[in-house]
Amino acid sequence: MSKYQDYGVDQSLDDGYGEGGARFPGIGYDGKKDQKYEGYFFVSDVDGSAPGPFMELHPDGQNWLTQRLRWVPAEWRRSNVATTGHGARASEVRYSQFGKIKDTGDKFAYSHIQVAGVFVDRPDEIYVLGLPKVTKVSCWSNDPDNQYGQQNMTLGVWQLLRRYTEEFNDQHGTKFSPLGTFIVDLVQQYMKGKPNYVTMGRSSQTQMLPFTLDMSLKDKDERFPADRVVDRDVFDTIKNLRRSVLAEWRAEWHDKANQDQYGRIKSEMGGSGQDQVDDRYPEEDDIPF
Repeated sequence: MSKYQDYGVDQSLDDGYGEGGARFPGIGYDGKKDQKYEGYFFVSDVDGSAPGPFMELHPDGQNWLTQRLRWVPAEWRRSNVATTGHGARASEVRYSQFGKIKDTGDKFAYSHIQVAGVFVDRPDEIYVLGLPKVTKVSCWSNDPDNQYGQQNMTLGVWQLLRRYTEEFNDQHGTKFSPLGTFIVDLVQQYMKGKPNYVTMGRSSQTQMLPFTLDMSLKDKDERFPADRVVDRDVFDTIKNLRRSVLAEWRAEWHDKANQDQYGRIKSEMGGSGQDQVDDRYPEEDDIPF
């Protein structure tokens, strides 16, 4: 019998797909080429000690930075955002699908993913990794073989983590979710032994180094944990957070994307399913990156 069999897995936490809005400390990623801190994650929480390993204080004293983000993803949410109007009348509208954006004639739109997670030493404190626009979104979710995937990047972290989870469950006879279960390392993306710089956007000249997933164990390198599954008490803490906080957080964006421009829930009568967001991005999500 696997030692993980007594974990109280709650599969209902993974039912459906949604997205939400409590304010948590933010994590950003700067992979722009030739930047002083190229390929670093920034954690906007400087109260006390570093929240995770491999972190050092940024010279500005406002953020912790690391090239190896070791934490536990607990939930994630995705929606698409378009800018409507001009100048002082400009606002942002959140959509569940890009197809709806085309119906409005909006010219500027981008996808946005947020990943909520915890650090092992702080399992009751939620941090949110903000990933706006196509390159950062593709770091988390990407299938190069899909017609909408980024062929110049590897599989996204989410696809790799799901594959890892399936193999782990097959090996141990468990029913773990990819979320709230595993200690993951997010690191810079390499292809053929070289940094995999990609161009950001269709017309941009800016290059960025994406990030990917590393699930190595201690038998390969002393920097890695001996076991990627969190301890039972951490597992239970995260499971409770998913129920009490993150289910609502996950659903919030879904609700916004399915309201019309007057804030009404989309009905059988039709409509664009859009929602005028009061606070402009990124202040709405309290993520400074």
